[in-house]
Parts: sequence; C-alpha cells; structure tokens
Amino acid sequence: MVARADHLPTDEGAAEERVERRRLRRRRRPSPLTWRILAVNVLALAILVGGLLYLGVYRDNLVATKTASLVTQGQIVAGALGASAVEIAPSGEAEQVEVSA
Repeated sequence: MVARADHLPTDEGAAEERVERRRLRRRRRPSPLTWRILAVNVLALAILVGGLLYLGVYRDNLVATKTASLVTQGQIVAGALGASAVEIAPSGEAEQVEVSA
C-alpha cells in the first residue's frame, strides 16, 4: 500500500498538530467556582474535625464532673448513715451512738 501525497503531514499540518497536542497537555486552571466549592468543603471538614475534638474534651470533662459528684453523694450518704447509727445493748434495747467527726 502506497501513501498518497495528500495524507502525508505537511510542515503546516505538523506544526498545527504539535500546537494542538501541547494545548491538550497543558494543565487547565480550576475555575473560580471550583475553588469556591473546594473552600466550602474544606471549611465543612474543618468544622467537623473541630467539633469532634471539642466533644472529646467536653466528654472527658463531663466524666470528671460526674465522678466528683458521685464521690460527694457517697460522702453525704455515709454521713447520714453514720449519724443515724444505733447500737444494740446487751439488754436488747437500741441506743443512739454518738459519732465524733
């Protein structure tokens, strides 16, 4: 099969083809809308991560506060039980016990 002369690349055709390939290879810049969409997505991600970090600290603080509250309640209950303590005498009668603090 013999190539015809009109199918051979000419200097002008080859130059245009090289320019076209260069243009297609060149990276396209993102549009301003793309930058805005990316900014909103990054902001949403930052809010999510910040919220998770804040909730972790809040949860730790909540556990510490609950623990302190339970200790205080235990002390109150122990004091109430100690104040109402009775002793059974050998005669079988209940006597109030004096508790010194």
